[in-house]
Amino acid sequence: MNCLSCNSYARCDKCKAPTVLEGRNGGCVDCLSGFFFKEDKCEACGEHCAQCQNPELCYYCKETFTLGDDGKCSCPSDSTLVDGRCKKCAHTVIDGQCIKTTCANN
Repeated sequence: MNCLSCNSYARCDKCKAPTVLEGRNGGCVDCLSGFFFKEDKCEACGEHCAQCQNPELCYYCKETFTLGDDGKCSCPSDSTLVDGRCKKCAHTVIDGQCIKTTCANN
């Protein structure tokens, strides 16, 4: 158990880092996916991030997103954001530039 101090049998009131107090049973748990440990609590990662060190530095992105060198998640270059997910798009070349024209429904 990751308990630092207890207020009764099997009920923690303070947890060892990087775990947090789970309110229902008084136990210590890890932060859920999409959250990171900060000062005795779990805080949300950045948008589209599944696992991070802090809101600015993502390790793994949510499904369909790509991790950039800057530690942020975005759609791959052949996709665009539609309803919160990256959708692959058909491209048309106009004057040497790739223009996104239609997106698949999958």
